[in-house]
Amino acid sequence: MNEIARFPRKHLFAHACLIFALAVLIIPAFASPARAAAPEFTDDMARESDSGQVQAAWEADGPVALTMTPLETGDLRLVYRGEAKGIFLSGLADGDYELRLAGQDGALSQPVVVSVEHQSLSRALWLVALGAIASLGVVIVIVRGARDD
Repeated sequence: MNEIARFPRKHLFAHACLIFALAVLIIPAFASPARAAAPEFTDDMARESDSGQVQAAWEADGPVALTMTPLETGDLRLVYRGEAKGIFLSGLADGDYELRLAGQDGALSQPVVVSVEHQSLSRALWLVALGAIASLGVVIVIVRGARDD
């Protein structure tokens, strides 16, 4: 009470405003920041690939780091770091891969396992042979038709 008695009443309002302003400016500076939600992969992301390509998509509040681990070898590899909401991965060999996101504050997403199983080579060669036969047939029909005119 002795401290307040030193100030005339007309300065009490200014004193209260000063304390309030300091509280508004200083307290948030020392308060711990709210944790951002952990990044999460979107539900529409493909979990299987027959071509070695995967479109990974996610939701995050800030920058993320995307890691990929082939389950056969267990070698963790950083694939992407930044603020994008998705990435296209290609050139993946047959096998299972675990993808995981890490937020800026270290929050981890649930892992997503992507299975890659390429189409068989014999099937691809049969399809190429059928395409070649169909193309040859079209060329023969065109040449015969042009000769009859």
